Amino acid sequence: MIDCQRCKRSFEPTQGQLEFISESTKKGMSLVILKCQKCPSHTPYNLTQNPEPTLEQPAFRTPILGVNGFVSLIDDGEDTFYGCGETGAIWKEKQNLFRDIEKVIRANPERSKCYIKKGDEWLPNPAEPENMDEIIESEESEGFGSFEQD
Repeated sequence: MIDCQRCKRSFEPTQGQLEFISESTKKGMSLVILKCQKCPSHTPYNLTQNPEPTLEQPAFRTPILGVNGFVSLIDDGEDTFYGCGETGAIWKEKQNLFRDIEKVIRANPERSKCYIKKGDEWLPNPAEPENMDEIIESEESEGFGSFEQD
């Protein structure tokens, strides 16, 4: 069973998801993003011992217009970076992720409900509106030219 971070319900992974988890584990990945079977959201799934992200590794909404995914801190044993399982985009520096969060909020002020500003840091908002998936899906996708968001 996998617990959805968004709707808080548990779901059985599909056969395709089980295969994806297995292949990702073989590649040494520590985190994947899976489509919840109970709601329209995606949820992070930690492939190591803890099935949910810890408070030290919160999942941010992907700061790319029209992308309904999550960004988490990834440590693959060689590098530490922020990555989006939905798009494959990565941010090597936290400040670059924060820059893109500010950019997506300027483009769509509704996105400010996904994040909390604390000093110079952004945090994911665990109490974001229930219709945030629909808000993001209604955005005009900006696309992105590179998987590495510098």
